Amino acid sequence: MASCIDLVPWARLHIIPLQLCLLAWWRPALQSLNPLIPLYRPLQEHLFWWLNRRHFFKGVLLEQESAQGTLVTDASQSGWEEPHINNYQIAGVWSPPQYKVKRINWLELKAVQLALQTFLIKVQFKSVLVRTDNATVVSYLNKQGGTRSPDLGYLASDLLKWCINHNVKIQAVHIPGNKKYFSRYPVKRENDHSFDRMGITYDKSEFVVPSSYIGTPVIDLFATSMNKKLPVFCSPWPEETAVSIDALSMKWTNLFNYAFPPPIILNRVLQKYRKRTV
Repeated sequence: MASCIDLVPWARLHIIPLQLCLLAWWRPALQSLNPLIPLYRPLQEHLFWWLNRRHFFKGVLLEQESAQGTLVTDASQSGWEEPHINNYQIAGVWSPPQYKVKRINWLELKAVQLALQTFLIKVQFKSVLVRTDNATVVSYLNKQGGTRSPDLGYLASDLLKWCINHNVKIQAVHIPGNKKYFSRYPVKRENDHSFDRMGITYDKSEFVVPSSYIGTPVIDLFATSMNKKLPVFCSPWPEETAVSIDALSMKWTNLFNYAFPPPIILNRVLQKYRKRTV
């Protein structure tokens, strides 16, 4: 089974529950190979899945599918705070009392689950990029669960099964903290006619020079309303004047664009450009 986790779709999702059961009843460092492991009914579903040969012939993509939408989530001990996909936002509080005693990792993952369920009409039959500042959530989503925290593993399993049943494909990326994420797009000071991106300051007139040779781009892909170079721009977070959110999730086909991305995502920008699925 373990040899198939990277070759068979959803193999991890159906092997991790078996690993959790094994670790609950057997300690390899302290026990021999002889103890009997009880097989509970919920585990039979996963074992029968492995007996179905059709799962082994589906194969996996060599490259990740380009995201058709981006979901940004965040959570705290009081609630899930303004998750948004494209220009649509929601928020909520933890109403069941038992949620308030959960660890922050569980709450962050629960926020992803609730946001996907709320935005079902916008994510169904699509590939969605989940952006979160919680590295544990990213790991549990991309690896289809985990064994370090059974509570978190079961929640991840429920979330991913929901995605399968509703034809939603997800992949997760880590935002290194909201403050760091937003600081990549500095705000223009009042009465300041220069623009600062990533610590590089230059006058707006400098942008006109290359345009006289190659023409004027249509859209500024990585900007905010405070530092945009063009009237049409794509922002990393919801803005009324932005044409879209998260340039990496939109198509760039036949689009003459201007791109000045933050260094932290430069590699992803180059990968998207090479794939020509832009």
